[in-house]
Amino acid sequence: MEKHLRAHNFDDVKLKVHSKATPAKTPLKSDLVKRSSDAAKTIYGVTPILWPMMPATGPMALFRKALDIPVAMVNTVSYVGSSYHAPDEHIYVEHYKAGIKHLAVMIAGYGNQT
Repeated sequence: MEKHLRAHNFDDVKLKVHSKATPAKTPLKSDLVKRSSDAAKTIYGVTPILWPMMPATGPMALFRKALDIPVAMVNTVSYVGSSYHAPDEHIYVEHYKAGIKHLAVMIAGYGNQT
């Protein structure tokens, strides 16, 4: 980032890291992502948009790297006006219920493994 800023004549800008987290990724073609996508189609009636990464933090690296467990943010119940992490952060009850159904359908699919 500093190199980019200097290249654009922002030599007076100083960056200070306040915190950081180790990233964790699971391939989009993984079984976990497929099951989540299939469950989303069942519950929401549309094909979900899959992002290879998302701008969020959490302890996912522990599970992915230390325990070799695939991780993914498999659903979200927020919407564009949810005010993420603000004092007035909120979601709709209907979205919350649909999110629970999405996870339930996804988890139920694991019982059908051969």
